[in-house]
Amino acid sequence: MIDDRDQENLSPLLISIVNQHIPVIKLFIEKGADVNQRKDNYSLLYWAAMQNYLEIVLLLIDKGADVNNKETNGWTALRWAVDKNYKDVAINLIKKGAHIDIRWDNGDTLLHKITVQGHLDVLQLILEKGHPVDVVNNNGYTALHTAAEKGRWEAAEMLIKEGINHQAKTLDGATALHLSSFQGHKKITELLVQRGCNVNDQTNLSYTPLILASSNGHKDTASFLIAKGANVNHKTRNNWTALHWASHNGFAEVIALLLPSIENINATINLPAEGIQGWTPLHLAANRGQKDAVKVFLTKKPDMNLQDNRGFNPMHVAASHGNQEIVDLIKEAGAKN
Repeated sequence: MIDDRDQENLSPLLISIVNQHIPVIKLFIEKGADVNQRKDNYSLLYWAAMQNYLEIVLLLIDKGADVNNKETNGWTALRWAVDKNYKDVAINLIKKGAHIDIRWDNGDTLLHKITVQGHLDVLQLILEKGHPVDVVNNNGYTALHTAAEKGRWEAAEMLIKEGINHQAKTLDGATALHLSSFQGHKKITELLVQRGCNVNDQTNLSYTPLILASSNGHKDTASFLIAKGANVNHKTRNNWTALHWASHNGFAEVIALLLPSIENINATINLPAEGIQGWTPLHLAANRGQKDAVKVFLTKKPDMNLQDNRGFNPMHVAASHGNQEIVDLIKEAGAKN
């Protein structure tokens, strides 16, 4: 029989597919070989998709293979192709009728995955096929959140044109603007603001796009947000401002950008986990050994003698970590011992 298996459990059709012998594959199918037989517990179509064998995938479908067959793991050939970023296989499976309503374990949909990969033609195709645009994953991310986080500007623009809710929030209360700002994707940040996103919107923890951009050292993005009205002096629930975060992480250029608009350069925050109360931005920079940040601060004449609840001024904090260079900088600027 044409579908009989050998000692390795392979049929003639399977062997020809493994070896990518297209004329032989066609011959066996014409002779009646079953295109829905299985190899290693996978359908032939799924196995061909696993190997990224596009020509064989198309041949099997044209000869009657079930494009939507689910394997024992619940996956279809399309899910595998998308998961492995086999674009050509994926787009042809969709064109041949593969169901697009699939999800990954984290709740990502086909729309999320294609957005990450940046395949605009596939994205357009699944939208034309009726894929919901505002669907979210387990963390409340829309595909626009994903595009903003991964820097997929063209995908973001396409999704917005398709009517996606550009002000939707994740479970953490983040908009796409928060994510693009945190990652420093300025072009997407500009697009979202142009579309009306609020530059002072807050996450569940009171973080604004400016705080997120500043905390990650994205000066150009932070500058744009400030120009569009971002509140430089906004405080999170624990009283951290953009300046505190930039100081903590040592982003001197961001600090220099923020300082002209800061109401109180000596504003203090508490670190409950460490039992510390009363740290200024200069304390934070000194604590982390951020020499360039300290230099920027010293040009603005901060109060170098403010003490925390332990009696430590910024110079003492630097000394406690052995940062002699910073100790010298602050001392030379006039700090008291």
